[in-house]
Amino acid sequence: MRAMRDGGSSSSDRQRPQHSGGAKIPKFYTIEQIADFLVVSTRTVRRWLHDELLVAHRINGIVRISEADFAAFLAVRRDG
Repeated sequence: MRAMRDGGSSSSDRQRPQHSGGAKIPKFYTIEQIADFLVVSTRTVRRWLHDELLVAHRINGIVRISEADFAAFLAVRRDG
């Protein structure tokens, strides 16, 4: 507290380092999140992955679907 009263900064006042180059870090979803969003079973999402209709990434053995790949999947299957 004393450092804050004296004009010092606390650890919560420090900013996180910024990613160089301004590149956006992609967002990834789990199979369960995709299933919940589309109101389908996880088995259906896994079938789409197996049939290569939806692209997945394995990160340290964990399956994730990128926001961009999910958007592409939805765009191809959009009704209308």
